[in-house]
Amino acid sequence: MESIPLTNNLNAQPQATVAQTDVQNTSSRPVPVQIQTSPEGDSIILNGTEYNLKLVNAQQRQTLLATRQFLLMQNTNASSASTATALNATNQLLALAPPIVLKVPDAIINLAQQNGITSAQLESLAARVQGYPLPNVTIVNKEFHFTNGTVAAQNSGAQLTQGEFLAKISLQQGRPILLLTPIQGKLEIAIGAPVNETQIPINKLPSDIVIAKIEPVQIMASFLKKLEALPPSSELTKSDPTKNTSKVEANTIDVGKLVHNISSSGKGVGTQESDAKADISTKVVDVLQKAFNKTGALPIEASHFNSRSNLASELFKHMPHLGLPPLSQLNDLDFLKTNILGLASLNLASSQINPNSPFINASAISSLFQLILGFTANKNSVSMSKKLADYLEQLQSKVGLSTKQLGQLGKAGGLEAMAQFAANLHLYTQASTDTTGNLVWFFALPYNINQRHEQLEGKFEQGTDPDNAEKKSGWRLQLKFNLAQGPLLIAAQHQEQKLDIQFQGNNQILLDKVSNYLIPLSQKLTQLGFTTGELTTQIAQVPATLLPGDHFLVKTKA
Repeated sequence: MESIPLTNNLNAQPQATVAQTDVQNTSSRPVPVQIQTSPEGDSIILNGTEYNLKLVNAQQRQTLLATRQFLLMQNTNASSASTATALNATNQLLALAPPIVLKVPDAIINLAQQNGITSAQLESLAARVQGYPLPNVTIVNKEFHFTNGTVAAQNSGAQLTQGEFLAKISLQQGRPILLLTPIQGKLEIAIGAPVNETQIPINKLPSDIVIAKIEPVQIMASFLKKLEALPPSSELTKSDPTKNTSKVEANTIDVGKLVHNISSSGKGVGTQESDAKADISTKVVDVLQKAFNKTGALPIEASHFNSRSNLASELFKHMPHLGLPPLSQLNDLDFLKTNILGLASLNLASSQINPNSPFINASAISSLFQLILGFTANKNSVSMSKKLADYLEQLQSKVGLSTKQLGQLGKAGGLEAMAQFAANLHLYTQASTDTTGNLVWFFALPYNINQRHEQLEGKFEQGTDPDNAEKKSGWRLQLKFNLAQGPLLIAAQHQEQKLDIQFQGNNQILLDKVSNYLIPLSQKLTQLGFTTGELTTQIAQVPATLLPGDHFLVKTKA
């Protein structure tokens, strides 16, 4: 595997060194593999063929079960994964954790420059699919110890857990980053005979394959995506589309009118001078549209088109809070509290006929579910009481959805989506039942960031004093966000009138941004009456979910 030589030899010849390293490491390059586990036996998939797998050290199977990403370091006598020499030979399997993103340390950049690798060359190499691999590195006492003997210091402020990592320089948003993949374990394995002589189809689903749990936000996003692909009902409702687009128009620009004003002085010119002005106008429209898009504004024609062109936009007109709120709205404490409590107590059968209450997410979902269910029952001639029929009629009148639109929403899987959404949220309610006696509350809130659907997870916990079961030891809060540059876990503890907060993430650039706001955050907390303790950031793996137990995070397909 090619790598920056990372030596202090100022007379090194980088091109020859890299080429030589590449030749030497071609045969020892690690191979990504898939591992399948079951009580009947484990197997490994190499180049599409499944082989029996045996651990030389059986005690390491727990690491095998807990890992999702593997690299095979082949025996030197088995340099090709497709040859029979790999069979029955002892090989090493690297169990990997999700990668950690860091700003490239200054010491590594300096070493690269000392070896004649310029910043431009480094970026060019890092931009490749495989990035620019470095030697494996072990972190000891805030220093990078590479396997070739080179030692480089971490940047100040970086806090990395000690351990061994795969390392490479990659490119993210046009900037070089250091990608460290923690090695959770090195397993000695023996690869046996093929399970079958034919290659495994790509779409094969073994009975023991592990599938990630579907989150509530994924269910909602999938449903809305279906609606965006459906044209709205031709049956017009009483609502005036112009009213619904007035707020949008405030942030839009009529490009056509602007271009008309620019070119209005040429009314009396000849024909040839006029197909020329039209071309210029078209180019001006394109340039302006791109510029306005970058600043977040849409041309007025596009905004009108998007606001009327699909069933999702029609639904938002009548139930504006059904869509996922932007992350910026979570700064409003009342909004945040209302939505978290509403989703935590979501009941699809609850009555939401109060005309004075707004359609928050929870009530909007319940109302939509009831309307589609009522429409389906009526279509299938299912009898219902007069009281229920009157309730559904009032609800439909309040919401303003036409019968035809309800039919479209039902065909798009509205009932299934709402039911799955509620069932997944109930996982957080079930997890809040703590058997240790602590007061625990899990919650989730979907949100939108940069046109992506994400989800906030939270956990409140009031612990007890281990020396006195009746004495509470303080409050602990965990908040997990998925941001544009990666996940962020906020762990806060309030004990003995002091508040400590730690921000954890696997992206050092993100944590650097957080560090810039720690002082104003401390000042704000003081204004709110808190006594602030330590406010820190730390590079660490953010869990995929705050829910306890693997049975909440993954499920086994039977």
